[in-house]
Amino acid sequence: VYPNERNTVNLSKGSSLIGEHQLSGDGIPASMRFSLNQSQDLMPAIDLQANGAATGSIGLNWPVVNQAKAYFLSAFGSSGDDMIIWSSSEVADAGMGLMDYLPNATIDKWLRERVLLEPATTSCAVPQGIFAGKQGSRAGGGAMAQMIAFGGESYIVYPPKPADAKQPWNQEWAVRVRVKSQTMAALGGD
Repeated sequence: VYPNERNTVNLSKGSSLIGEHQLSGDGIPASMRFSLNQSQDLMPAIDLQANGAATGSIGLNWPVVNQAKAYFLSAFGSSGDDMIIWSSSEVADAGMGLMDYLPNATIDKWLRERVLLEPATTSCAVPQGIFAGKQGSRAGGGAMAQMIAFGGESYIVYPPKPADAKQPWNQEWAVRVRVKSQTMAALGGD
């Protein structure tokens, strides 16, 4: 698992996972070699732009993210003593649990149900005034938007499953590759 407790080194800009990989170490089979392609590579950063005052509708725009299968946005802020949560979903749910990896089948299901935005989507809008703050309070209340672009999930198993179900299958190892890109933006300000 990367990043993990022992390895939190940030990758440099332009890093890639495309190509051949081999893992070695105690208890790791010598056969643990696999290749990753473009669909399994690191995803680019999201260039999320937030435009508009907290008293109006706040436009959220971004260019298409390569490899994205779907998007989800949520925003949160305060108005006096009230906590306000908004999401891009057409289903009534705060969606805080959606800011993590999702399996391909879940992405496909939630695209159909309009929980997630289609991969060609490049904008949405936070409704007018929901983060404007109460009379006399700081406008915007420190509202923030967060966005995730979901990439695909791949499983690599060795040896591959035999076509004949009656043939024994002694799996030596498996690798799961999941990719996503996330960002945050302040709302209602410059």
